[in-house]
Amino acid sequence: MRKLLLILLTVFLCSCSTINYQRGFYGDRDKKPIYIHSFSDKSQLPYKLIISDQYLQSKDRIFMVNQNWISTYSRLVEYDLSNSTIVKEIASFESKNENISETINDNAYIVFVVNKLNEKNKFKDIYLYNIENGDKTLIKSDIFTGLKDEFSADLFVTIYNNSVYWINPDFENKKSAIMSYNITDHTIKQIHEQAFLEKGFMSHIPSTFLTLSGNCLVFNNRTNEDKEKIVFFDLNSNSIVKKIEIPTEFVFNYYAVSDNKEECLYIYGRTKDNEMIYRLNMQTQTVQKLVGFMERTYLIKNRIYYSDDQLFYSVNQNFTGNIRDHYFSEIYNLINYKMVRYQYRYNSVKTDRYFAFLEFDEKEGPDIMKMEIYQLK
Repeated sequence: MRKLLLILLTVFLCSCSTINYQRGFYGDRDKKPIYIHSFSDKSQLPYKLIISDQYLQSKDRIFMVNQNWISTYSRLVEYDLSNSTIVKEIASFESKNENISETINDNAYIVFVVNKLNEKNKFKDIYLYNIENGDKTLIKSDIFTGLKDEFSADLFVTIYNNSVYWINPDFENKKSAIMSYNITDHTIKQIHEQAFLEKGFMSHIPSTFLTLSGNCLVFNNRTNEDKEKIVFFDLNSNSIVKKIEIPTEFVFNYYAVSDNKEECLYIYGRTKDNEMIYRLNMQTQTVQKLVGFMERTYLIKNRIYYSDDQLFYSVNQNFTGNIRDHYFSEIYNLINYKMVRYQYRYNSVKTDRYFAFLEFDEKEGPDIMKMEIYQLK
């Protein structure tokens, strides 16, 4: 009865779908993990997993952001699975005023963003870490993202073809710019800009997410007329090649991911009533609602991930007051519209070769973190 009540109060399905509770590996209950470990050292609790397929296969190592729930420390570390030890501390921040907020990686690099807070303002720094040789580069520092008590937008760092891209809010000149950093020659340039809105949520910022679809950067452009378009910027021709107008029913959009065929975008946004995940067909420009979330329920870091006709996301709900009930992960099958829920799990990672997750201990809550890694092929 308790599980049913939680479902009704946190998630509703917009397609003919079902929710099933499971434990362990999402695809095969009989599949055994290649690695399992519980972390109880409160000074080194894992918060996010970062996997490079090549590095894990050759070195038996992964990367983690270690951070406790009150953010008194935040560290990017390299972790050796063969002896369950941290072998390298790549970056360390030991104050509530500094923490790692965003990460993205491929098999060669990790890009991470650090939030910084002083008495009046919020800033962000962007770093690049070379997985193979261990070099760490500060790409851009002190990006002003708002006053201390105001909402601070993400930069949505993205890697493509030896370059790093991000949304750079420019409050002085009242514009939002998309910037690129060339990893080889270390040059930074602006590739697109749009003026701030005259009014609106998020400090009038016109572009609230940035993602990739094939060789295109995909971002949204909001207007003063409360209209919004999804823009496709081709990185080969350095030009906008498509714009799709979003129905006005969706008043705000947080993030989007593309499928492998570059046919659909899966967008996490909100209507006037609730937040939801919906599908935008890039060819027909039609919309289909998939999953809705009730009040006090939202996606962790506003992120969804796509892989093999499935959506992966983690949910934060504030319902029971028990932190162990506040977090769960779901996997949404886009073929049969079935959803699998994993209670206590707050971080899942799927690559071409591996699947891994972090979850709370069922009894001890966030004081003990459990990690499991499975090999897919």
